[in-house]
Amino acid sequence: MRCMKRKNRVSGFTLVEVLIVTIMLSVVSLAIYSTFANGIKIWQRVNAVSPDEDLDVFCEKLASDIRNAFLFKEIRFTGKPDTLQLATFVQSARLSNKAPGEVIYAFDQKLEAVSREAKDYSGVYNNERGVSSTPLKGVRSAVFSYYAYDPKEKEYFWQDEWAQEGLPLAVRVALQREGSDTESAVVRTFGIPVSAIDRQEAQQ
Repeated sequence: MRCMKRKNRVSGFTLVEVLIVTIMLSVVSLAIYSTFANGIKIWQRVNAVSPDEDLDVFCEKLASDIRNAFLFKEIRFTGKPDTLQLATFVQSARLSNKAPGEVIYAFDQKLEAVSREAKDYSGVYNNERGVSSTPLKGVRSAVFSYYAYDPKEKEYFWQDEWAQEGLPLAVRVALQREGSDTESAVVRTFGIPVSAIDRQEAQQ
């Protein structure tokens, strides 16, 4: 009988031992859970889409088109408060490369978006429809303005429309996103290098 009691005592666990094991498992489980939770939070932050990411991409594309603008008789630079049309280099599907062409940016108040239509010179000559995209959505207002120089008055000024010959010195766009007030409107200015060179040559 004594031997049986000793065997039972040796093979069994006391209440204190069970409590210690339970506490240790709880601590380990909590550590594993916190590690996974932090990993998930970091993954979500890395893969989260920034609310202004599309705005940055739009501004980069617009800046590239304006920087590469040039004078071309068949594609006249036309600027209005809600529309910008210019000759620049576009991606041509026919040539599988960059080629001279036309780009039109237009703000649609009903759709609350800024669209972009691009076509190479062949498409312009054949009056074909270009490749359309909507690089920026959720826009309450988008206003283009154009920086000009008056050689007679020797003054620089911004104007709402551009209908004269040549290119403006710069293009400015003021954007107001959904859920923002007028004070937080985004304003970007893009210079036209070719226009600045032409103006310097004309003054010499």
